[in-house]
Amino acid sequence: MGSCRIEHIGIVVEDLERSLELFEALLGLEAAGVQEMQEVGLRVASLQAENIRIELLQYTSGGSDFGRRVMGSRTGYNHIAVQVDEMGPVLEHWTSAGARIQDGFPRAGSHGRVAFFERSSTGGLLLELCEP
Repeated sequence: MGSCRIEHIGIVVEDLERSLELFEALLGLEAAGVQEMQEVGLRVASLQAENIRIELLQYTSGGSDFGRRVMGSRTGYNHIAVQVDEMGPVLEHWTSAGARIQDGFPRAGSHGRVAFFERSSTGGLLLELCEP
């Protein structure tokens, strides 16, 4: 199947700037900036800790609501992203193990090619595969 690692955890927040200030103050980390993804209705900021990246996500009112449809509306923990070297074989392995890929995936995301899976097929957790 190849190597994989936890690439980031996604957290949905109501106010991205306020959340960035809090995370930066509490963890002593600095965001690399905010990525505006109007085509999917998201603003995204990443904080790199020593062992994992934290992705803060804020839904926007403009553009598409694709992000909200894929990830849900609830604030707080949202998803775990697994980075893989090559998505094809891992997609095949995960689907043969019963994980169901969401409609519209794989596709380009904020950090390469991504695929989200139906929560009902992954133990109630939202899982994302990402290939840089």
